[in-house]
Formats: sequence, C-alpha cells, structure tokens
Amino acid sequence: MEDIRLKAGYKLSRLELVRRILFRSMLRGEHLHHRQMPILVYIVQHEGCTQAEIAEALSVTPSSIATSTKRLQNAGLITKRVDETNLRCNCISATEKGKQVEERARTKHRDLVCKLFEGFNEEEIESLTLMLDRMIANISDENTETLRFHQLVEMNDRLDVEDNEE
Repeated sequence: MEDIRLKAGYKLSRLELVRRILFRSMLRGEHLHHRQMPILVYIVQHEGCTQAEIAEALSVTPSSIATSTKRLQNAGLITKRVDETNLRCNCISATEKGKQVEERARTKHRDLVCKLFEGFNEEEIESLTLMLDRMIANISDENTETLRFHQLVEMNDRLDVEDNEE
C-alpha cells in the first residue's frame, strides 16, 4: 500500500518540477523571473500602486517587493515616480514593454495550464481539484494552513536561504 503512495508522491513532485522548468523556459528572453510574474500582473492591473500595496495584496514582505521591483525597473518593465502627496512613497506603473511582457507571460502560463489538462474532461479536473485540496489539508499544519500561495513561496525561499547557510 505504501509503495503506491510513494509512487504517487513522486509523480506529483515530478509534475511540479517539469511544470516549473517548462514555465521558466517559456519566460526566457522576457526579462521576467517566474516569481516576479505575480508582481508585474498586480502592477499592470493596479496602475500607480505602491510597494506596500503590492506586498499587502500578495501577502509577502515589503523587502522582497523592493528587491523585485528594482529588478523589474532595471529590466525596463516598470517605472517608479515619487507620490506627490507622500514623498516617501513611489507610485509604480508598468511600461509599455512591461505590459507586453505581462500579457505574453499570462498567455504562456494559460497555454501551459491548458496543455497540462489536455484530454481531461471537466468532471476529471474537478475530481482532481478536490483530491488535491484533501492532500493539502492532510499535510498542512498551523504554520501553513492559512497561508496564501505567495506566502508559501516566500516561506520556501527563506528555507532555501537557511539551507544554503548550513
């Protein structure tokens, strides 16, 4: 019985790894790291937002947003201008290039998800979604059960840093 669980766990890990590799490959040449995509999407959808607003919306630390927006700015995907009503804040906007990159990245992501579910009907996808929800609940604890996706990514990144320091 345990062997089939290990096999299924391995396949889930492999699926996520292949999906991540494919998506990162799709973003090559776009000057956009896959973890910066949600930030760029938010900026495109919320013209003139602040770093604090992005951090709050994505449930990540302001320092991680500061680092990512600096990289997005250096890549020419966003601009920052001082807020006239609060000189300590920057209003962030996507450049035309940033809007085009965001649209292409969202399209590539959508295409990858469609490819992932090729040959599945709606009922099978719904059934899989329910099973995945149960699996997530099975392994969640008080540290992870209420966290949003971006918070989990940030937690994972912190653990990566800690592992590299050992």
